[in-house]
Amino acid sequence: MTGTVKSYSPQNGYGFITADDADYFVHAIDWEYRLPPTPGLTVEFVPKNTDKGLRATKIRRSDHGK
Repeated sequence: MTGTVKSYSPQNGYGFITADDADYFVHAIDWEYRLPPTPGLTVEFVPKNTDKGLRATKIRRSDHGK
């Protein structure tokens, strides 16, 4: 799935990605790129529905993104 980084806090290690009109929680351990995500960055990820809500996993920078 492709989405856009909505927010990310390097200090806290989490943020949100927006895709298909939904927000997905993202944690630093799910980010598969050496640099932390920045707002507006287009990413690809695997969506997961958890007991706490939607979560993005296996997140990587999109080749088609900014």
